[in-house]
Amino acid sequence: MSVLRLAERLGQLKMLLNLSSGLVCGSQPIDLERMAEDCAGAPPADASFAYANAKRMAETMCAAARTQSRIPTISVRPFSFIGPYQGLDTPWAQTNFMADAFNGNSIRVWGDGETVRSYLYGADVAFWMLRILTAGESGQVFNVGSDQPVKLLSLAGEISKNFSPTPEIKLNSSTLVRGRNRLVPEISRARKELGLDVFTPLPTAVQRTVNWHRLSRG
Repeated sequence: MSVLRLAERLGQLKMLLNLSSGLVCGSQPIDLERMAEDCAGAPPADASFAYANAKRMAETMCAAARTQSRIPTISVRPFSFIGPYQGLDTPWAQTNFMADAFNGNSIRVWGDGETVRSYLYGADVAFWMLRILTAGESGQVFNVGSDQPVKLLSLAGEISKNFSPTPEIKLNSSTLVRGRNRLVPEISRARKELGLDVFTPLPTAVQRTVNWHRLSRG
C-alpha cells in the first residue's frame, strides 16, 4: 500500500512491477500439466497460506490502483528458480540436494521422488523481469518460470552428476504417496507476447550453480 501511495505522486511513472507468486491460485492439481495465469483457484483462507494470500491481495490492490489512480502496473508470478546466490541453508529441494552433496552425504529426497517442479536459471529470470517491465502492458499478469517439468528424483540425479564420488540418492519411504504435488507454470503468454523462453537448459543451470557454490566455498 505504501508503494502504491508513493507511486500516485510520480507523474512520470512508466510502470510498477508487482512481484507476486505462482502460489496465488492455490495448489496445482496433480493432473494439471501446467498452471496458467487465468487459473480460477485460490489458496485456503488460513494461516498456513498467509504468504500466498498476501500475494493475491497485493495483485488485487495493484488492479484497484490501476483503475482508481491510473497507476501502470504489471504483476509477475515467480515459480521455482535455480542459480548462484541461493543459500544452501534455504529450505528448497535444489539447495537441500546440493548441501547434502557438498557435505559428503547421501542426497535425501523427501517422499518417493515423484513430486514435480520446474526450474528457471537465475540469469534467465533477470532477463525475463527486465523484459516484462520494459515491454509489457499495464494490467498484464505473467508467470515467470520454466514449463519443463522435472521430478525431484530426476533433479537429485542431475545434481549428483556434478560430484565425485557420485553421492547416493536416498528416498524417504516413510512419506505417503498422497504427499506428492506439482508446481509447473504455463508460459505461452510470455513466449507469444514478449519472445521469452527457457534459454538455459536444466543440466547447464545445475552445473553452473554447483560450480558457483564450489568456487564460493573456496
